[in-house]
Amino acid sequence: MIALSKVRTFKVSFLILLSLAVLIGGAAGCGKKSKPAAKKPAPEEPGAKFFPTVKPSAAAGQLTYKNNCAACHGENGAGDGPTASSLPEKPANFTDLKFMRAEEPQEFFKNVTNGKESMPKFKKKLTAGKRWDAVFFLWSRATSPMEIAAGRNIYNKNCVACHGKFGDGKGQASAGLKTKPPKFNDPEFMMKEKSKDFYEVLTNGEKPMPAFKKKLTDEQRWSAISYLWTFVYAPAPE
Repeated sequence: MIALSKVRTFKVSFLILLSLAVLIGGAAGCGKKSKPAAKKPAPEEPGAKFFPTVKPSAAAGQLTYKNNCAACHGENGAGDGPTASSLPEKPANFTDLKFMRAEEPQEFFKNVTNGKESMPKFKKKLTAGKRWDAVFFLWSRATSPMEIAAGRNIYNKNCVACHGKFGDGKGQASAGLKTKPPKFNDPEFMMKEKSKDFYEVLTNGEKPMPAFKKKLTDEQRWSAISYLWTFVYAPAPE
């Protein structure tokens, strides 16, 4: 009987210790903060990576611009709209060549999408396609149909052999080049480029491309660059 009593006492003590261990462990666990579940990234809309999936139209963008942007930026994009004077920051002047030639289309799209300073967001109000159309209506403010037509002639005489008729870098002379010409018809490439950088390369050359500063006038070089952009957008008709 004594031995059996000792066994029972041992079992009871063991159960008590086990219960205490569980309680202590649970209390310790209560003090720890659980990690929040990782949020799934929202699906990206077309154009969210800042390049258009469909060729933008400057003509289509004109109506979008008129209904949403002209009040501040002015009818022709000069930053002189009727509400411009009431804003803390002066709206951008899209007819200013120096300004426009130093800009990237993707930056315009980001600003139209997410807003900037006094400018509201248009992400929910306008589709990505309409935003891109508006961006290239703005882009067309820095050129003209006459300049684009002149640039087409210059491109066809001086550039098409390497860069191709469609700006795809597949001209007849491109096959023998170690460094392939850029694709001016690739929106993912073009949307992060600046006209002034194209001008620098066209003027001074960049192997294997020769310099054109002696062959083409300053005006002719800018005209050719205005035409380059038409590989990724449809300019307004004459």
